[in-house]
Amino acid sequence: MQRSIPRSPSRLTQFWSLKTQWLWAIALCTLIAILSGLNFSAYYSPSLNSDQAIHVLMAEDLQLPADFYYWGQDRLGSLEPILAHGLLTLLPLHPVVAISIVQYAILIAGFWMFARFFKQPLISIILALVWFLPLDSFVELVLPAHPYRAQFLMLGAALLLGRQLLTKSRPSEALNQPLTLAAIALCAFLAIWISDFSALIFGTLAIALMLIRMGDRPAPANQPLWQRIGLSRLDLLALGLASLVGIGFIAFAKSHAMRRIENYGTLSNPDQIWAAATHLAIAAWETLTFQHGPLLGVHAVLVLGSVATMGYLWMKGRSHALRLSPWFSYFLAAAVLSFAALLCLAWVYHNRVSLRYFVPVYLLLWLAALSFLQALSGPWFRRLGLLLLGTALVSGLTLPNVLSFKRPPSTIARLQPLQTLAPAAFIAQPGGPYLFCAVDPANLDCTPASVNWKAACDADSPLSNSQERRLTRISRPRCPRCTRRALAAPTIYAVKGKWLEAVSSADDPFPREMQQFGLCLVKVGEPIQVSKYSMAPYRLKTPKLKTPAPSP
Repeated sequence: MQRSIPRSPSRLTQFWSLKTQWLWAIALCTLIAILSGLNFSAYYSPSLNSDQAIHVLMAEDLQLPADFYYWGQDRLGSLEPILAHGLLTLLPLHPVVAISIVQYAILIAGFWMFARFFKQPLISIILALVWFLPLDSFVELVLPAHPYRAQFLMLGAALLLGRQLLTKSRPSEALNQPLTLAAIALCAFLAIWISDFSALIFGTLAIALMLIRMGDRPAPANQPLWQRIGLSRLDLLALGLASLVGIGFIAFAKSHAMRRIENYGTLSNPDQIWAAATHLAIAAWETLTFQHGPLLGVHAVLVLGSVATMGYLWMKGRSHALRLSPWFSYFLAAAVLSFAALLCLAWVYHNRVSLRYFVPVYLLLWLAALSFLQALSGPWFRRLGLLLLGTALVSGLTLPNVLSFKRPPSTIARLQPLQTLAPAAFIAQPGGPYLFCAVDPANLDCTPASVNWKAACDADSPLSNSQERRLTRISRPRCPRCTRRALAAPTIYAVKGKWLEAVSSADDPFPREMQQFGLCLVKVGEPIQVSKYSMAPYRLKTPKLKTPAPSP
């Protein structure tokens, strides 16, 4: 009896099978992005705070060049408020909606750029989980007013341009790609404007591109470096001009910053570096031993399993010619250097070694792991792919309320009753007043309380020029013009907080009068409750008119 020979699947069947996988991957990535937006966009976030609300206010009242940087500092370039302000000039949107659209447009564009480095649908799904639903410790990647997504958008654009540059180049010829090189340089300087830390990441990228080019192009050692990597004089000119434009822009933006932060880039001393490293090591051990909750513990175990598997495959691949992409080496080197640099920065140490500063390390390590997975095939691709998929899934589950059908209402929704008080202003805890204006930035103003305010007024005097200078120089609110507008509002609501505890009484937590920035505010009504906030109305005390002396 003749046995039938099994028929191999046709090319059409294989095509539709791969196409179906990609359709499912696109659908899942879209669902993950939507789920992220419903939890972390400025409009829907239930944990929007005052620092994040500043981007909403900047989008409404953008004033360049003073607002090239985040209010009150000379770092964190205002790319998102600038784009949101442009959107507001084109469409009749609420500022918080505009900032949410820009927030997720940048996040999606960055994801798309990095996803183009990977050819398998499974890797795209893992990247979407990591990108849109990061580990809770690194959730700042998707929250408003943080630089990381815009920073990595520029990195993704530069990497795509760099890959295109290397693909089109021939080892025996000069590059002759001045426009591409200029675009890469401009991406680098935009990223440095967005976050000063990008200088390290892009410096590592420049070295990686030069090493890749030199490896493909044998040249005499006595040649100048620019000739060894195959740059033409036109390429050098384009790089020089783009660098001059980038450096000039950053210098111009910093020269107009509202306030300069001293010692921001200084290094820690050896004892501080050791303390920071010890702090991270103890936190890692506590996580691995499930002292920070079961999900974080499971995530740590899966990470260790993934690293051990990749280490085993790398050792095995040394004798079986495992061909890793040069981008794997770049991502891994950039992650290691970034971690070491952050560990040595005094700013990170003085902010209790917060993991939010390590978001770039988190992303770079994941990109390195996915680049490693890209080099595999067959059973090991499926095994490591499923392990990384499980790690990414558990990572997303560490975020609170992401999959809950009864999510808490958004901060903007809770504060909607404040619109009925407009036009008005709010004076609140130093460092945290700007949230109250985000519901209606056009008609509500905010200011932090003066550092040296008093619960009794000295005199009745308007805000003089000398007091305006004092407003900026001594009290140093993030936005002096916002404070001036707030003090000119018809009604000023003082929001209960720690700043009032010293003068509060059991009967009334709000003083009868207070002196703020040299002006006397008098309480004119009973306290009201809006959401979880208690506030009382005040007005400027009108100076008494002097009675003219009788004429003789």
